[in-house]
Amino acid sequence: MRDRGFAYEAPDRPASLYAGAATVTPEEIHTRHADVECQLQTRFVLTTSGSLAEAVDAWLEQNAETVAECLGLKDDHLRNLASIRQSLGMA
Repeated sequence: MRDRGFAYEAPDRPASLYAGAATVTPEEIHTRHADVECQLQTRFVLTTSGSLAEAVDAWLEQNAETVAECLGLKDDHLRNLASIRQSLGMA
């Protein structure tokens, strides 16, 4: 982005810069175009999403027992809710 005249403290800043704006300005369009071009050139999204996927997979592997336990608790909770709904004639 610096090559295009932009200097931001974080790579995701251009995407959030105009988040609260009520209208789209020519400046926003120019900024977003430059951001997309930069991301395509640097493969930023592909690289970061790949890294994130690897980190999530590693975490899931390291915490598989806890994840399985939580999923079991969720299933129990949903079964309990279904039973309550049925007993109230809401099923």
